[in-house]
Amino acid sequence: MNYEKLTELIASTLNDGKELFDLKFVKNNEDFNEDNLIYDKFIHGVVNLMSRTPNTIQMTDNSANGITANGTEVYQIQLLAPITFDDEIKMESQINNFLTIFNNQTIEIEDTTFFTTQTSVINWSKYPSLINGEEYQLIIIQFTAITFTNFLFGNERSLKINNEVLDCIVDVSLSSNKMLNTVVLNGVSVAYTQDNGTQWNLIIDLIYNKNSVLHRTLISDFYMKKQYSIEYKIDALEFDVSNARMQSYVLQDITGDVIKLRLTFTQGGI
Repeated sequence: MNYEKLTELIASTLNDGKELFDLKFVKNNEDFNEDNLIYDKFIHGVVNLMSRTPNTIQMTDNSANGITANGTEVYQIQLLAPITFDDEIKMESQINNFLTIFNNQTIEIEDTTFFTTQTSVINWSKYPSLINGEEYQLIIIQFTAITFTNFLFGNERSLKINNEVLDCIVDVSLSSNKMLNTVVLNGVSVAYTQDNGTQWNLIIDLIYNKNSVLHRTLISDFYMKKQYSIEYKIDALEFDVSNARMQSYVLQDITGDVIKLRLTFTQGGI
């Protein structure tokens, strides 16, 4: 993993072209200290790798220098900003924007792919001591990265219904079942199987987007009368049907929570 490239990406996302933040990466065995930073008109900070847990399943050719490539890493971004920072509102806005952009994202950096989760501010408080006679605030952002080189993530899927990309997907499950009948031929003591075709099911869990025409079409089909075209692709799998129908419709409505749908599609009727 190229930590310098990761730090550059974090700084670029935080800055969003406005150049308020200046970051450097320090190894996780280094303490956060004032010598890491220079204090001027910028907000300075450091990126730390706090912990790393290798995945249980590893590929035999996926390690470098004894470090496994697939695992879960926890990072912290520690920022120091003057209490009387002139661009306080802009700083807060860009940090909030970073929390959205840098969460649940698949990111490629050289030979490493990682999926970010749990991006949040875990501390925003006054720094306990003066620096050059000035008061500072300490902001700590933390995120988890699931790193891998050859594993496939669900975010790499492409799923279209009626030629429109379906958004707000939580989970997708595709299954197929070969329908076989047992046949015993006359004069033969061995039973054979007769292929009667394949039955498939596609289950999609999603959060309802009330501004999506496609979502409105799906949520309205409670009686499961409509017919759909579905195109689902992920890596070498290409699933493309033009006459799918809903087999099961489940709407979850919990007070204080978002509306969720679980829709099961299967081959349409003749």
